[in-house]
Amino acid sequence: MTFWISAVDDRVKVAAAHSGLTDWESIITSRILRLHCDCMLPYNTFGWELTTVGALIAPTPFLFVNCDDDLGFPMAGNRRIAERLRKIYSMYGRGDAFQDYVTHGPPGAHSYTADSRMAIFKWINHHLKGDDRLVTDVEEERFPEEKLRVFPTDADIPKDVLNHVIDESFVPVAKVSVPPAGEFEPWRAQKLQQLRELSFRTFPGRIAPADKAPRPDEYRFVDWEREAGIQVWSTESGLLTSTTLHGFKSNEPPRDRLVTLVVVNEGESVSELPEWSAGLIAKDDPYAILAPRGVGLAAWTREPAHYIERAHSFIGRTIDQGRVWDIASVGRHLNGDGPIRVIGRGQAGILGAYAALFEPAIQEVVAVDPPASHASGPIFLNVLRVLDIPEALGMLAPRPLTLVNASDPAFQRTRGIYDRAGGRLLWK
Repeated sequence: MTFWISAVDDRVKVAAAHSGLTDWESIITSRILRLHCDCMLPYNTFGWELTTVGALIAPTPFLFVNCDDDLGFPMAGNRRIAERLRKIYSMYGRGDAFQDYVTHGPPGAHSYTADSRMAIFKWINHHLKGDDRLVTDVEEERFPEEKLRVFPTDADIPKDVLNHVIDESFVPVAKVSVPPAGEFEPWRAQKLQQLRELSFRTFPGRIAPADKAPRPDEYRFVDWEREAGIQVWSTESGLLTSTTLHGFKSNEPPRDRLVTLVVVNEGESVSELPEWSAGLIAKDDPYAILAPRGVGLAAWTREPAHYIERAHSFIGRTIDQGRVWDIASVGRHLNGDGPIRVIGRGQAGILGAYAALFEPAIQEVVAVDPPASHASGPIFLNVLRVLDIPEALGMLAPRPLTLVNASDPAFQRTRGIYDRAGGRLLWK
């Protein structure tokens, strides 16, 4: 809190942050993020290194304090930050306004020791009061928990407490109206630009097609190489036999025929079509089954601290954002810019819809049992500041959209947008 407040509030005249800051390299690659609480996880929308925020403190006097063996804030990361901030303060000609102090604690300690308190009090006295007298009173008085509580017992907490739902109102949720007649295209362009700025900043103008490299196990699986080398697996049924392709060579996309990309969720098989897809794919139509990152053979080991999910948000992304990339990239490669239809159930259907927003080759979307709000997922940073699922689906117009078992009244907003924009919206 000292770090963030000092960065944004000019009323702060001197600051000392103790054992509460490190850099991406420590947080992500050393996997220490699993040791931290959510206070260490701001929505890093713009992908800033945390020391970039620290630069905003300069030239305010700032003391950076750490313990030499703190598991949560390793010294290697502390030294990198200190060196960066020292250079920044020197640019202001205020090298004296930044110092780092290392205290010695027991192994693995996250310690607020007497000598670190002495350093902090001396720093504050010097820069705030011009007082350089020796600091001697650094004893720490420990208060029992019952004296620190605002409410004596849990039973005294007000029944209308908002702490557990404050995230739903702290940042205003977008109120999206159906675009006026004749204004669908500029409305759509504005929403897409907002999504790119706030939720999909890492996406290029158009996502490149995936390059596929067949595995040696009789082509049962195809390994799609895409963003950052993370593996995505798909089982192709219909694209690997010339019979189904009606004269095309094995493994060659038909391009002039619609290819269906079936996106599966965690726990769904990639070796055969899921039951919910019955009746959605014609007998001789080519299709592929895609398990995006974190699903199927590419599933990650689950950890109690949700390390992978939290690490993504720390660098301005989410796993679901990456899955949208996978669908768009694989879909584009699958049929060589030929027409693609994406179908999925639940969150997978919505992921397919977002992929279609960024990939023009996806010309049709089928969403089975779609969630009515991003409050239930998929998760994209800041997305509710722009729109919700019904509006995102409406942005697909005039491309064909099929909603299966979409009984929530919220989807009437999708219908309203399609009525205004034109296009084929089917309900099943």
